Amino acid sequence: MTSSELERLTTVEIGSRIRRWRERRGMTQTTLAEKIGVSQVQVSSLERAYRDLRVTTALDLAQALGVSLQTLVTKDPA
Repeated sequence: MTSSELERLTTVEIGSRIRRWRERRGMTQTTLAEKIGVSQVQVSSLERAYRDLRVTTALDLAQALGVSLQTLVTKDPA
């Protein structure tokens, strides 16, 4: 799949995916925050789309959640 075929998600949709994957992995916001080196407040802000997601944080989140970066930031193929 090329980058032109990937449809980006909104900040709100990405936040929802972060929360959904965190819950699927049985993690609290605090646990996820510790794994990626940020505060629980920052994780909460990302999940609620109150804070923009930096690329480095997105990579750390994907690794901690055991998913690809593409899974977090692009729409599922039809």
